[in-house]
Amino acid sequence: MADQDPTDSEELAQLVKRIDRHRRARLATDAISEHSTRALYANQGHLRLLQAVAIAANESSSLDDALLSAVDQICTMLGWPIGHAYLTITEILALSDIWYVADLQRYAAFRRAVETTALPADGGLPGQAIARRAPLWTDKVPTAAANAGLRSAIEIPIVGDLGVVAVLEFFYEQAEEPDRMLIEVMGKIGDLLGKVHIRTKTEATLRSSQEQYRLLFEGNPHPMWIYDSESLRFIAVNDAATEQYGFDRNQFLAMTLADLQPPDERSASRLREFQPATMRLQTRAGDVITVEVTAYEVRLPGRRARLAMAIDTNAVRRTEDALRESERRFREMLDTIELLAVLLDVVGTITYCNPYLMRVTGYAKQDVIGKNFFDLFVPRERRDQVSRGFLENIGRGVIGAHVEMEIFTRAGEKRIILWNNTVLRSREDSILGAASIGSDVTEQREAESQLVHNAFHDSLTGLPNRALFLDRVAHALNTTKRAGRKPFAVLLLDIDHFKNVNDSLGHAAGDQLLIAIGERLGHCVRAADTVARFGGDEFTILIESIDGPTDVTRTTIRIHDEIATPFTIEGQEIFTSASIGVTISTADYEQPEQIIRDADTAMYRAKAQGRGRSEIFDAKMRAEAVARLQLETDLRRGIERNELRLVYQPIVNLDSRAIVGFEALVRWQHPKRGFVSPAAFIPIAEETGLIVPVGEFVLMEACRQAAKWKKGLRVSVNISSRQLSLGDLVDTVQKALDNAKLDPAALHLEITESAIMQNPETAYALIEKIRAIGCNFAVDDFGTGYSSLSYIHRFAIDQLKIDSSFVQSAERKSAEIIRSIIDLGRSLGIEVVAEGIETAEQATHLRELHCGYGQGYLFSKPVDAEKALEMTENGSRLGK
Repeated sequence: MADQDPTDSEELAQLVKRIDRHRRARLATDAISEHSTRALYANQGHLRLLQAVAIAANESSSLDDALLSAVDQICTMLGWPIGHAYLTITEILALSDIWYVADLQRYAAFRRAVETTALPADGGLPGQAIARRAPLWTDKVPTAAANAGLRSAIEIPIVGDLGVVAVLEFFYEQAEEPDRMLIEVMGKIGDLLGKVHIRTKTEATLRSSQEQYRLLFEGNPHPMWIYDSESLRFIAVNDAATEQYGFDRNQFLAMTLADLQPPDERSASRLREFQPATMRLQTRAGDVITVEVTAYEVRLPGRRARLAMAIDTNAVRRTEDALRESERRFREMLDTIELLAVLLDVVGTITYCNPYLMRVTGYAKQDVIGKNFFDLFVPRERRDQVSRGFLENIGRGVIGAHVEMEIFTRAGEKRIILWNNTVLRSREDSILGAASIGSDVTEQREAESQLVHNAFHDSLTGLPNRALFLDRVAHALNTTKRAGRKPFAVLLLDIDHFKNVNDSLGHAAGDQLLIAIGERLGHCVRAADTVARFGGDEFTILIESIDGPTDVTRTTIRIHDEIATPFTIEGQEIFTSASIGVTISTADYEQPEQIIRDADTAMYRAKAQGRGRSEIFDAKMRAEAVARLQLETDLRRGIERNELRLVYQPIVNLDSRAIVGFEALVRWQHPKRGFVSPAAFIPIAEETGLIVPVGEFVLMEACRQAAKWKKGLRVSVNISSRQLSLGDLVDTVQKALDNAKLDPAALHLEITESAIMQNPETAYALIEKIRAIGCNFAVDDFGTGYSSLSYIHRFAIDQLKIDSSFVQSAERKSAEIIRSIIDLGRSLGIEVVAEGIETAEQATHLRELHCGYGQGYLFSKPVDAEKALEMTENGSRLGK
């Protein structure tokens, strides 16, 4: 990877500083306008876009790769539906295959118009951008764009060392002019891509044919020109042509190819049909030169053209000498680059390989040259297929341009190589074989595979996680309905009295127990079945293709026997049991969540029956459902009768121990049952939709109380996934702020990772609207869900809350996770709050890691509104 230009880094740093100044100004302002807030966060998005393009540009091995990545990044991150690139051959704009089209069907006519309509004399919008050498925005779009519903366009010229080498063109549906910062960022992107062109000109990279033509044209010592295939008029000529034939560039561009022929040999109609391989051409001085002509079709907007190179036959010998010298230099280059290079003949025999290939594979040159590539390197199980595909295609002059393939080294190690291939041809156009240059992407693919594995597997046990399990249940449900296969069963296991293990032996011992249980569960099922950790001390099992309840009963007996066998954890025997709920699939189920719900009901029935047993969900459990319905009814009445209460847990600055705010927590004081745990009624509220009025009450009451606190303190309110999915959350937040006359900056809304990822598009839209009001957002229980950097970049997050399970865990892995979250927050300018701090040692450790804020029983249990107000007025400093 090439180092980034120092000047470029300085300019990027200036941009970062400028945006950082905006951000500090926002945090210091008590009341900020909606427009200013939106602009600030737009600028943060622009910075992330610039960083993403800069990273991709530095990793690109060619200008085409960098342009393709930039077009994709810009369209994706800004939501623009159309983006594409023109390449320049000298000063002529040529079409490329680099396109981003959000809706292929909708914009098909527009793309066709771009590719078939000739540009005006000034080059149209791209030509204007070339003339300005700066980004150009306009709402005067071509008719074809307007017909497609596109109202604005942005053109970005890419300037190399000798002029503009490409133009990026984007269209979008809004007519308003983008802000100055976005235009500035677009200019910076153009500069970055221009430096890619300068860098890759001197590197051994594979380029597209258009890129090859341009570089060949500009620096070729032989006369070259581009001419219109119909009119034969010259469109562009290189310096070698003007020098050899004596006409200046303007004179050339006023002539046709036929004008270069001697008067008695001119035949325009014949030249229109095809480009002769040999021609006699006349110089301005009257000398006639016999030339060999090589021509290529070139795609220009709205017309056909040919790019031709005319070599003086008297200079052939000199050319051949130059080619031999060029080949020598090329081989020297291949011998030194850290890319695998190999030449194959038409049957796959290796005729050349470079030292880097031998270094990667461990073979000596004599062990490689003359051997069949596929026999030597391709795994046996795929050898025949890959070899046969090569032989069938190479005979037709076809080979995959970009192919990723596994090869084996001499030591038997598997390496993954991304090959860039081209067909080798002789002067007579006969096929000689193939040339391939490959990069070793083994470590990159392994890292990607690990990331995918982490996204769908539990980090502690290595088992599939909730997301993967639900996906497999959904697949089983669809397969059973569509193909009429045997039913399946879902088991939900809860480890009985698991909290006692954590409380008595510590969380580290609890984690070891969960790992051991996961391993034993794997021994109880077939290879086709799935064991997953659903969360906490809950496991789920998917048993495919059962004949009936007897099959499930046999499996649950094995599970109970396995778990009843004592576990040895840290030298101590631990006895435990599991309560298991079972659901057997029927035609009534539509969603995997319904099956899990009923298994959960059966599991609670098993616990109620004395734990350590299994229950299959059936009609007998309707009583429990009735009880849940009663609780739901009571909750509805409780909301109407104002039985909900809020308590407040302080959030403190870990350095000063000063209170910076409170998290509002809801409680239910039932008139008959007394205190009802949130764990009992919040899930029911989520399931039934009652979370909406509960959430509205929490927002209203929390804002009302926070308005009584002294200025600068904030209140944090949890937002559920159900609230996110509804469209009126924005209105509810605004109403709560207006009623309480509370500064929006004092309200922090907390959302879990899983709530965001259930419907990221809806979540993104709502978060943006609420941020426009002036409120802040925190990710609650960070590290326990998806923990994806992509959503942190996309969503404007102000705060990360480290889950208490990490804070209270003594395991080294948890400490490293905490360190990583704090470092991530610091690098992105995001506050980090640690939850569940119970000891002074935990607080000290977090301070040493530069964690800014914390909450937990070390500082204070949740307190009522009156006590919270008293704490704010006294300026209490909490903890030790």
